[in-house]
Amino acid sequence: MERFSKSLADFPGLPVPDQCLRSHTVNRLIDMEMNYGPDDLDCSEDRHSRPLNGEQQIAYDMVLHSVYTNEGKCFFVDGFGGTGKTFLWRAICEQLRFEKRIVLCVASSGIAALLMVGRRTAHSRFHIPLDCDTKSTCNIEQGSEVAELILNASLIIWDEALMAHKHNIEALDRTLRDIFRVKHVDSELKPFGGMTIVFGGDFRQTLPIITKGTRTEIVNSSIKRSYLWRSMTVLKLTENMRLKLPLSEASARLAISNFCKWLLEIGDGTNSNIFGESIIPIPLHICVPRRSDPIPDIVAEIYGQLLSTENMSTYLVERAILAPHNDTVAAINDYVLGLFLGEEVSYFSSDSLEIDAKNQHVEEGDYTVEFLNSLKNGNFPEHELKLKLGCPVILLRNLDQSTGLCNGTRMIVKRLGKWFIEVQILTGTHVGDTVFLPRLSLSVHYKSLNFTLVRRQYPIALSYAMTINKSQGQTLNHVGICFQRQVFSHGQLYVAMSRVTSKRGLKILSCDSQGKPVKTMQNIVFTEIFE
Repeated sequence: MERFSKSLADFPGLPVPDQCLRSHTVNRLIDMEMNYGPDDLDCSEDRHSRPLNGEQQIAYDMVLHSVYTNEGKCFFVDGFGGTGKTFLWRAICEQLRFEKRIVLCVASSGIAALLMVGRRTAHSRFHIPLDCDTKSTCNIEQGSEVAELILNASLIIWDEALMAHKHNIEALDRTLRDIFRVKHVDSELKPFGGMTIVFGGDFRQTLPIITKGTRTEIVNSSIKRSYLWRSMTVLKLTENMRLKLPLSEASARLAISNFCKWLLEIGDGTNSNIFGESIIPIPLHICVPRRSDPIPDIVAEIYGQLLSTENMSTYLVERAILAPHNDTVAAINDYVLGLFLGEEVSYFSSDSLEIDAKNQHVEEGDYTVEFLNSLKNGNFPEHELKLKLGCPVILLRNLDQSTGLCNGTRMIVKRLGKWFIEVQILTGTHVGDTVFLPRLSLSVHYKSLNFTLVRRQYPIALSYAMTINKSQGQTLNHVGICFQRQVFSHGQLYVAMSRVTSKRGLKILSCDSQGKPVKTMQNIVFTEIFE
């Protein structure tokens, strides 16, 4: 239960330990954070001389100074992929943990949460509600184990913060101001109760997802439009550390440099012409020529050796097709699965309505089972899940981050049982581990229908293709981008193209609004987010 942030108190009807006994027991959360071993930390004498560049060193010194002097400053580290944000986080964490201090590392996505030892998603660590508003607080009680953990922590690092809605971050702010009342009399007047906190992100990447949100609504949902932004000290990382890697040829270094420059122009929108939108020509050597239909053409480019490869796991983990829209992704996955040899197995969900205070007007008989089965959601398993042995799948929920099972983990199917699916992890910190997945009851609220759907199904989806938003945080060697329909929001083109580190691994197929092949692609940048 501890790994899943649960206790006996979360289950009505079960006895809980006596409060007097609990007061004499060790806080297990604190104990876990204080017991990092040699495998987790660099305990060598030269850890102080780690090769940080000038910008990283400034950020490192400022953060540690705030921790050591209890200044309680708020920082935002802004840097594109390759500038060494994760390297900086590790340097800070190792130094403070070597000193037996507690650092709470979180990220907005499950994939980003796997990049560091001890990191979890922000929602999981701080019990942030799923639907936050301007008055929300985290579900943390004063005096609880989580509250004591926070009180004993020296620093919070929140990576990929731009993916989080500002209301989530503000909920943590209100909670920390309350928790730290027992430690600082003026905590209610200080951002995050006077605790040092570091956020990280790249303004070129996608912003919080707002269903059918306008441009203004999306921008206003970001941390930059929060009342907390004026308290942030912004630290910029601009030096591309990938160019520092030992490369055998100068031409390879130049190719990476040119590719990064091109990506930054796309991310910054410097080639935009009308209100942050632009039409960009696709270089000929990465443009996929149309021979037949878009889907077979892009699949042939990325999965051309699918039926003849010997090491299927390696082949699948290094490639994927990305698209902006869920229906395109579903069509590609169905097509590739049809090419794959083997017997197809279908798993059907059990769907029902959740009747609670919010849905008192709804009755089970109001909607047919067939209608519930037809409902689809981007981050929700399908009613009919079609699989074959050896096909790649992606996890749609955070199950157990300590074992590498988080939202976005890619796996390969090893066995299709009646009551379970056996998979092998392809990405993250537990590559090669075998896992048995059960069916889970998952819920999603449909505001337009004003009810909550409960679907019992395996929490996975095929991952020959995935949406651009889902791919954020993934690193691949071969990426095909299918613009059967063009991007529709800020940062999507930048995110899709930055999944690879060079143009050699990139292929793009693009269509216009009538479905005709074109050699251009649309870019959308909300330039006001940079102001």
